[in-house]
Amino acid sequence: MPILSAYPILSLIVILFATMFVFGEVLVKAKGILAILGLGLITFYFSVFLDPSMVVIVGLVYGLGLVLIFIDGELINDGLLGSIGVLLMIGSLAFASPNLTTGLYAFLGLLFGAGLSIIWLKILPRRALWSKVILADRLDSTSGYNSVNPSYQSFVNRTVETTTDLRPVGRILVDDQEYSAISNGQFIAKGEQVKITSVDGTRILVEKLHEHA
Repeated sequence: MPILSAYPILSLIVILFATMFVFGEVLVKAKGILAILGLGLITFYFSVFLDPSMVVIVGLVYGLGLVLIFIDGELINDGLLGSIGVLLMIGSLAFASPNLTTGLYAFLGLLFGAGLSIIWLKILPRRALWSKVILADRLDSTSGYNSVNPSYQSFVNRTVETTTDLRPVGRILVDDQEYSAISNGQFIAKGEQVKITSVDGTRILVEKLHEHA
């Protein structure tokens, strides 16, 4: 009997470290070392419970999930592809697990590993992508930086219409011109009336108008 089957809690440990390594490779410059370690552990986990042919298929599903998470973080930033990627990763682990207990431990390992992967940011240099994200958060009007045209400040408190869905990022129409905007985390459909609540650095923040009876 494979040791992972005899001691299901070991699945948590294997998936925890695998996720830490793989997510760490996305976050920091590790020259591929973390990716090799992480994918090696994932392959080991799959090979314990699956036939060799299924290891390849399930491994590709897991890898696709990682790719979607990376694309979402680098290019889109609306959370949709990232959510699909997480579901693919969870689904591949669940498919490989021989029973509910092992699957639950693997799921917990994925959660804990993803959370602990930020430790790598304290140890190794982060990738340029995440440096830009952090820099964008710091460069706002309170620190003396404002990349938004000063005239945008006049948009505050105005009621405008969305020209795309906000998930939570999308487009709004102001004075016959389209601008990128972001909601406060809520989904807002195309064609909805929204209120511009503030302009913060490079972001125009909006909220959905609530109809009053």
